[in-house]
Amino acid sequence: MFTGLIEQVGTIRRLERNGTSYLLTIAHLPWDEPLKAGDSVAVNGICLTTVDVQAQAFSATAMPETVQHSAMAKWQLGMHVNLERALSVNGRLHGHFVSGHIDGIGKVSQIRRDEIAHRIRVQVEPALLRHIIPKGSIALDGMSLTITETGKNYFEVSIIPHTWQQTNTREYQNGSIVNIETDVLGKYIDHLLRSQKNTDENLQKILIQNGFLD
Repeated sequence: MFTGLIEQVGTIRRLERNGTSYLLTIAHLPWDEPLKAGDSVAVNGICLTTVDVQAQAFSATAMPETVQHSAMAKWQLGMHVNLERALSVNGRLHGHFVSGHIDGIGKVSQIRRDEIAHRIRVQVEPALLRHIIPKGSIALDGMSLTITETGKNYFEVSIIPHTWQQTNTREYQNGSIVNIETDVLGKYIDHLLRSQKNTDENLQKILIQNGFLD
């Protein structure tokens, strides 16, 4: 589990394709507590497990499903990526719960500067919009952000100056492909409500079939 608060920006130093999976090496600045093999790190919001760790780099393998449902296929050597280590048991949750499991991708379609922030518009498939609501939370390339606006096929977020400077958002441009994870709590609630609805409808159908209801 992660918080969506980016700790640092790393650089892709190796990107090897092995069939449909990828082996990545990410260079980074030293952590306060060194990484260990087996640790979880969110790379642009994707939860990866370290398989080899050095003082200022780690390697991880991404499975085919991860590549298929994320923007990883578009990644290139030298690209900057947001990094966050997994939330510790006694850690404080400053952002929102982020699982590191990507729901889909979006395309940056507009970046504009207002008085105090950058507003970013992201186009998404309609299926993702069900869990994207104004004032709700969303993880964009692993960053915990608040949704400021939604439309027929897009949503917008506002990036404060600190986040703009400390993440890879400053490199966004129109057409950039980004990873999206919608609010995990919202997905659970939606699933619960849909399951309850199906249960109620099935029960009603059984009662009608057996003559208990007209």
